[in-house]
Amino acid sequence: MSSIMAADVLRHRRPFLFIDYVTMRSQGCAVADLAPELWTKVTPWRAPEAMSALPIELAAQVAGVALRTRWSTAFSAGFLAAVSSYRVFSGLHEATQIEVNLGKSAGAYHAFEAVLTASTGAPCAEVFGSIFLGASDATSAASKQLAAPTPASTHATAEAAQESCWLDPAQSFYAGHFPEAPITPGVLLLEMAAQVSSSIAQAEGQRVLGLAEVTNAVFQRLVPPGAMVEVRARLQASNVGRRNYAVSLFFEGARALRARVALRTANDDFDFDGVKNAI
Repeated sequence: MSSIMAADVLRHRRPFLFIDYVTMRSQGCAVADLAPELWTKVTPWRAPEAMSALPIELAAQVAGVALRTRWSTAFSAGFLAAVSSYRVFSGLHEATQIEVNLGKSAGAYHAFEAVLTASTGAPCAEVFGSIFLGASDATSAASKQLAAPTPASTHATAEAAQESCWLDPAQSFYAGHFPEAPITPGVLLLEMAAQVSSSIAQAEGQRVLGLAEVTNAVFQRLVPPGAMVEVRARLQASNVGRRNYAVSLFFEGARALRARVALRTANDDFDFDGVKNAI
């Protein structure tokens, strides 16, 4: 993995670029159609280069629209606070619609649940999480002058991996996240966690078919552009076709993210070409 590879997932990030429209069906419920080019233009869904956590970003965006509509007000800052569960089902590349329902609120933190479905109505993925909405000063502390980048490094075995990489402030997604006080999108940090986990599977001789699940993800600190971050992943459980990892991401010596990540895997002699379009 490199910082560029992880950033490619959100390289074209603009608010609702791949969401055709958002309809409020009832109080606290929003439904959006996904643009047909979503899965080919943003990420082709091939592992390990692009096993994106992008549906989490789509869910957070639609949840933000639902909250703003509910309160008829605007917030200058909003970011992903936690992901309690993200599960990928088969046929994710066929997802055409996302429906988000708002849950309980606690101050500026708001729970949501989302389901991505195919045109047939079959569920493709589900997300349970929470977002923070507030004033722009909530993110201003993360925007500061950082030291010049140091070379990235990586080390992976069949049990654990550790990687450091620099978050290039020139990446285009920072322009919209947020203009006055940029911070690194939480879904990008989750993608980095998955990518580092995949290096363990590869060192074990496994082929990564895609991201299966994210659970207990909590963002404990905002990460600014230009940060040098360190991702640590460790194998927790190994089963046929699945590898579970505990992952932490650190910035300036403090943990910014902790999560559990599960990957779908196969042996090197597995017929990868026969199943790659099913994930």
